[in-house]
Amino acid sequence: MRNLFAACMASALCFTAAPALAQKVTDDEANAMLDAMSTTAFNFCTDSDEAKQRPAMDQYNACQTAIAELAQVRKKNPNPTAGQKEVYRFYESALQMGHTYTMLRVDGQPTARVCGNIENQWVMISGANTAVVGPDLGNAFVSMKDAVRPLVKLCRERFAAPAGALAI
Repeated sequence: MRNLFAACMASALCFTAAPALAQKVTDDEANAMLDAMSTTAFNFCTDSDEAKQRPAMDQYNACQTAIAELAQVRKKNPNPTAGQKEVYRFYESALQMGHTYTMLRVDGQPTARVCGNIENQWVMISGANTAVVGPDLGNAFVSMKDAVRPLVKLCRERFAAPAGALAI
């Protein structure tokens, strides 16, 4: 999962300029937002390779901290454009991927708690509006969705799909 996340982030962070619309965020603007939001907690939460060398609860706590930090960023921008909302969604999706990995480390297997988080990721990533972001971030959303889809399938084989669950 870490390698796929790294590929998604590399594609999102190696942006090229795209024409901007009033509500659209170019790849350069998204790149700047992602760089500004990236924190030590975010990096620890999402770096599953490095996290293996640390206690799982430390990584879990880093994810919780990074989620709280994102909430503070959003609070400072109460009226984001549609494109900015999608950059926040991408960042949160990356956090949730790290959070899922951490919960797997803590629980030792795909539990109902882990699968609940995966379902939340599926809803979040399925709601992405790639029309208001540059092509590279749009492609990163597609890659994330492709990464989460088999996890949703696995969870739905083990546990019942939540009421009103989105189709895979």
